[in-house]
Amino acid sequence: MKRFLTTTLGVALLFIMEMGTAAGSVLLHRKLDESSGGSSSALAASPTIADIVRDDSDLSILLELVTIADLVEELSGPGPLTVFAPTNAAFEEVIVDVNNLEVLDIDIVTDLVKYHVAPGEILAGDISDGLLLPTLEGDSVEFIMEDDGVVTVDEQGFVATDISASNGVIHKIDGVLFPASFFQTAAPSSAAAVPASTLVAAATFAVTLVASM
Repeated sequence: MKRFLTTTLGVALLFIMEMGTAAGSVLLHRKLDESSGGSSSALAASPTIADIVRDDSDLSILLELVTIADLVEELSGPGPLTVFAPTNAAFEEVIVDVNNLEVLDIDIVTDLVKYHVAPGEILAGDISDGLLLPTLEGDSVEFIMEDDGVVTVDEQGFVATDISASNGVIHKIDGVLFPASFFQTAAPSSAAAVPASTLVAAATFAVTLVASM
């Protein structure tokens, strides 16, 4: 009888210990869920535009220019935004030395980058011939749809479209877009009076001309 009671008590204690362990496990998982917002999705949040640009090795020059212009936070915000992202090859065609971008004028870089960003989410299917899309720089980019179906933005072609981000969309393009302010004409009395934007535009044409020879 004593042995029976001892065995029964032992089984009961083992059952209680197992139940306690299970309850503790449930409580632990519940606390982990609460700390992560109640869902494992918080651990795998969708990347922002800034994240995608950072992780794409073919957009490393754009990333550096975005950093110089102090626009990383803008591209990490809630959006939505549409970014036309020139590839490294596109920038290499118009920038003499892509290894020394820090020497570029910050205001010019800021205007250049902002001209590649538009408020709202514009997908490839939203584009129509002659569409003018205002950018953060203030000017608008223009879309042209050729008879053969080819679509360009300010005469530059698309490499990839509708790259989705949590705060908008990215379209990779094969050329750099320039706002109208970069092509201002002036007749100054000295070179020192030439607007920086005009010098950049002139240098761009010079580099492009040399590269095509």
